[in-house]
Amino acid sequence: MSAIERMFMVIGDPIAHSLSPVMHRSAYAALSLSAWYGACKVTARDLPDAVRGLRALSVAGCNVTIPHKEAILPLLDDLTARARAVGAVNTVTLRDGRLVGDTTDGEGWLRSYQDAGAPSLAGQTVVILGAGGAARSILYTLLTDTPTCARVFVVNRNGERAARLCASFAHLAKRVDLVACSLDELRAQEVDVIINTTSVGMEGAQWNESPISPEFIRAHHWVSDIVYRPAQTVLLIEAEMRGAHTHGGLGMLVYQGALAFEQWFGVTPPIDRMMAAAKEALRMNR
Repeated sequence: MSAIERMFMVIGDPIAHSLSPVMHRSAYAALSLSAWYGACKVTARDLPDAVRGLRALSVAGCNVTIPHKEAILPLLDDLTARARAVGAVNTVTLRDGRLVGDTTDGEGWLRSYQDAGAPSLAGQTVVILGAGGAARSILYTLLTDTPTCARVFVVNRNGERAARLCASFAHLAKRVDLVACSLDELRAQEVDVIINTTSVGMEGAQWNESPISPEFIRAHHWVSDIVYRPAQTVLLIEAEMRGAHTHGGLGMLVYQGALAFEQWFGVTPPIDRMMAAAKEALRMNR
């Protein structure tokens, strides 16, 4: 067996559930790359030491998941423009001895959404449910992708948080009407796309609930849920019952990983192999 030339990993807490190792290893095998990818549990207290360890071990790349996506920012040497704008990092690359942070979550969602056969977002009205890190990443992509959607409503149980999110991205919303609103205010709006970025519906976290009432959903809607455990959340089940188009969260997970892979190796990985590996891992862990 040849020596491993490059090391990669994902860090977070918890981390045992991560599908990143099986996804990336499947791509390494398909392309005959001499690389290794592992998962490391890192507590919040140990994050600074872990980042120093990345440098010391010359880890070529690292994915970052909950709860470190924001906390890791000041520990890195540099950030891409979008990571700085979003205020979160999910991908770290070692370049000339410097750790550079980026976020591929928003672009990963968009590529997955397009891959599902969804129509162009140009001129569409989009609802983002939630105002956390995933919402920020997706919103950044919606505001900077060309052509852009026409209007974005940000809905959060904490209205002030939604308003702060919109205010922080106002400078990017040059061609998009960006509005924070409540669920009651949303009732009167005509929308095209609904994106759930909250954890509602996730296994072990309000898994039998939906972030919105089914009465909001219409047959012409595209309903996207970034939750991938379970594959069919209550929100997506309700949407299908009403004839709406649905888009699950596994594709976002795979594409954000594929985009990190592209940064690390300079080539596009086999998306189909990564998706198949992720689906099989989910099936085995039911």
